[in-house]
Amino acid sequence: MKTQHDSLIFDLDGTLWDTTEAIVVAWNNVLERNKINFKKIDISDIKKVTGMQHDECVKTIFRSLDKKKQSLIIKETMIEDNLMIKKNGGILYNGVVEGLRLLNQHYKMYIVSNCQKGYIEIFLNLYKLNDIFLDFECWGNTKKSKSDNIDMVKNRNRLQNPLYIGDTNGDMIAANTANVKFYQLTYGFGDKIVEAISFPTFKDLVENLIPN
Repeated sequence: MKTQHDSLIFDLDGTLWDTTEAIVVAWNNVLERNKINFKKIDISDIKKVTGMQHDECVKTIFRSLDKKKQSLIIKETMIEDNLMIKKNGGILYNGVVEGLRLLNQHYKMYIVSNCQKGYIEIFLNLYKLNDIFLDFECWGNTKKSKSDNIDMVKNRNRLQNPLYIGDTNGDMIAANTANVKFYQLTYGFGDKIVEAISFPTFKDLVENLIPN
């Protein structure tokens, strides 16, 4: 097919990789270090909030704690997450690196995520992908919503018809709010969205987007 998009903007968690195992370790480290009385965090806790802004993830899981403790956890988990992910890495989804390099032959590419500052840079450095992404933005840098950050990347790079690729309903809402078309990868953290164009693997996405 002949694509009409001039650029691709990717979500990160649930779309390109999964760092939940490292984040579980990081959050439990923060709780233990600060002697906060709370149940041990597990992967199911993290997966329930993945895709939200980092501060909202913490406020959702630790809603029974007072605001002072929530603020402490927000501040320390942003740092601890990055340390643990830099040390242990994440799990790349099948075909992501190869697929990104193929797509980069046809599109300008970008990342917009709700993650903390420094998180995207760790991903790019771990997998040596700095050369294929022209720009990125995240909640940690701007404290703005995903839709605002998509709009920011679109405007400052003068993108005419970008496509946002993510895995959750929240990603679709953000793309729609920014007036950007959305494709879903269904292997991530979100349920399959009936009204979205969706793909079960990254390879399927790549094959759809490479112009014939």
